[in-house]
Amino acid sequence: SAASGAYVIPTVAELDAWTLALNHFRAGRLDSCRFVLARFNYALTTLKDAFSGATFDIFRENVPVTRGWGTLIHNRANLKRINVHVNHPVEDGNVAIIAAELFRRAGAKWMLIGGSSKAAAAGGKDADLALSGNSVFQRLHELLADAEQVSVSLHAYNPYYYEFPISVADVILSNG
Repeated sequence: SAASGAYVIPTVAELDAWTLALNHFRAGRLDSCRFVLARFNYALTTLKDAFSGATFDIFRENVPVTRGWGTLIHNRANLKRINVHVNHPVEDGNVAIIAAELFRRAGAKWMLIGGSSKAAAAGGKDADLALSGNSVFQRLHELLADAEQVSVSLHAYNPYYYEFPISVADVILSNG
């Protein structure tokens, strides 16, 4: 529904600030990264994963969530040049759980998780991160993508809306 999460359409200046924050992070300037993120009620934290032993750097919005720009997770011990995307964690059922398992088990480098419903009221159609070119999610994807990275975007679908053979498929692979 329209009330299923906050979403604020970012300005060009805010997207540029996220570019700066990610550049600080990649250069090891973590205090500078945190300073930029704090302007948006975001924090950079770390988490040691009991399952894999990996340490994750997490860019997350503090509670209360007011922007809905999502969460970015970096795996310090990444084994694969894979970025995992979850554009619609609210609408896509268990996709976030499946994506987290893929991220952990594959030793992927980054995981991006959308921060609101694609029907969030303030964002209108721009809150659908699979379609919006003007989102923090899209900016981060562009900054992280290169010829050596593989991005895997996981989605759920309702087979009722598709014809055979898609309607009976468990998995659909697409090149975009």
